[in-house]
Parts: sequence; structure tokens; C-alpha cells
Amino acid sequence: ADIMRRLRQQGAKHVTLLFNQPDLEERLQRLALTHPDRDAMMQAYKLVMNALKMRTTVSIKELLSAHAEQISEQAVKIMEELGFIRYNNGIIEKAAIKRCSLEDAPLYVTLQQERERLEHIYKENYRLSQHELLRC
Repeated sequence: ADIMRRLRQQGAKHVTLLFNQPDLEERLQRLALTHPDRDAMMQAYKLVMNALKMRTTVSIKELLSAHAEQISEQAVKIMEELGFIRYNNGIIEKAAIKRCSLEDAPLYVTLQQERERLEHIYKENYRLSQHELLRC
């Protein structure tokens, strides 16, 4: 069967082929940034709150450029959904902080489901041999 034809029929717009352990690790590391888990959210929260200690507002561009490997815009949006910050026109400011669960943020839940699905795909892809992928 022609795997590429089947992928196109199923609506695939992007296919990632992983052939070695470093490829897999790099993909999983990027996924941790774009789909932050609990640990990544704790780190992002600390970065944002530390930045807001110094002044009342922070530019998202400034924050992301200073901490590109530690925080993503998705993490900022999750913090906004939880009410920790206000985020408007690229500017972040502190809001009233209340105790809540990360699962209270719809974006967090959605990203975790997608992360789980992508991790499964990446790991399955890695398990396939290069020969199996290229013979199709």
C-alpha cells in the first residue's frame, strides 16, 4: 500500500519521520515547550511572576526572547485562563491569584491530550525501521 497516498487521503499536512534516538529526544523536547506539562507550567509561572516583580507589565516578546527554551505563549495563555495574569495585545500584567487546578484551564487540557497523542505517534514512528518507512 502507498503510505503517502493514504496519509494525504486522511488529511495529513505534515509528516515527521524519526530514525534515531536524538531525533526522538529533540521532538519530545520541543513538544514539552509547545504543550507544557505541570513541571513546565511551574517553571513558566515562576518566570512570569519574577518578571512581574520588577515592574507592573511585561511584553510577551521580551519574555519569550529572554526565555525561549523555557516558556511558550501557550503557557502564558494557560496562566491567563487560570486568572493568574491578564494578557492583552502582547502585554502581560499580574491579576488576582487564586488557588486552582491546571485542569481548570481548557487550553491545558486540550494541549495535554494532543501531547499524549503526538508522543504516541513519535514513539511509534521511532519504532519503525527506516527500511519499513522507505519501502512504501
